[in-house]
Amino acid sequence: MTVEPFGQVGNYGARQESYWLPSRTERRLKAFAAVLASTHAPLLALLAHGAISSLVGFACRRPAGSALAVTAGATVLGSAVSLRELRRLDRAVRYLVEISSKDLLTGVYNRRVGEERLAGDLARAARDGRNMLLVALDIDGLKGTNDSLGHAAGDAVIKRAADALKRNLREGDWVARWGGDEFVLGLWDIADPETATKVLERVSRELKETAEPPPHSPGVAAELPGPPRPSFSAGVVVCKPGDAPDRCLARADELLYQAKRRGRAFAVREADRRGSRREGPLP
Repeated sequence: MTVEPFGQVGNYGARQESYWLPSRTERRLKAFAAVLASTHAPLLALLAHGAISSLVGFACRRPAGSALAVTAGATVLGSAVSLRELRRLDRAVRYLVEISSKDLLTGVYNRRVGEERLAGDLARAARDGRNMLLVALDIDGLKGTNDSLGHAAGDAVIKRAADALKRNLREGDWVARWGGDEFVLGLWDIADPETATKVLERVSRELKETAEPPPHSPGVAAELPGPPRPSFSAGVVVCKPGDAPDRCLARADELLYQAKRRGRAFAVREADRRGSRREGPLP
């Protein structure tokens, strides 16, 4: 494609025409700015003032409005702009970003990103003088499910737990799979542990409802049992401005271990501002 000094499209190939211009007769009526995303308008200024530049990974608009990832190299010698489609590279980059930040089984954050979110939230808490709640959560009896019904059944329990957690968090909260059957939740700008307890109660009810086995067909022998109704135990701590991430995690883990010792579907939360420490079963 060639572009005249102030962005007027000169000549271009049939492939470029198929992406952006409905008719070859309109090629000199379409400014180059019309095919560039607005955030990349500086390319036109570089061309107009005789600069030499190259841009990698910007977007062009198709007639329908969708974006197309391309590279562009520009020089005033002939005012030539080379556009090369990067669709495959763009998909590959997006895939790499996805697998580097998400747990592949559940789609929630992986531990690395969870640690980054926790550190970032605590830094923001220190700056703004706010609190956050940190929840360490462990699915009960997952080893027994794996041993009796297979790892596919155990994976299904983990996925259901992750889905239920995601559905019950606010925008700005986050959940990460810490490994195996353990998750960590970050609830931003909340100082009352009772709020986390209510979230956990909703998730616990939802898990048990979604795990209800289907009814047996009349006159047919009972099907093989599905995964047992999942439950989880949890430890809840209040992270205050100035708290270190590893210290918050250690406190949440300690309360989680206390909850696990009390039995299935149990939560232990840190003392609130009134000095009240609560522990009890989840529904």
